[in-house]
Amino acid sequence: MDDNEIQRLAAMASALRPDWPARSLRTFIERNLGARAYGDVAVALAWLCTRTKTDTPRLILEAGPWWK
Repeated sequence: MDDNEIQRLAAMASALRPDWPARSLRTFIERNLGARAYGDVAVALAWLCTRTKTDTPRLILEAGPWWK
């Protein structure tokens, strides 16, 4: 992904989860998900952000239904 895509994903996730700062999300996405496809990460982040029991975006690094 390029910087613009990472920034948009971070903004999307932060809009869904205001308790997750966009700046921190941007760093997290860049370091951990930058090699993945933009669309796949967008879907996975949206899935995780809408889970009420998810405290941190780190769960995205594990196998789960968000990658199916």
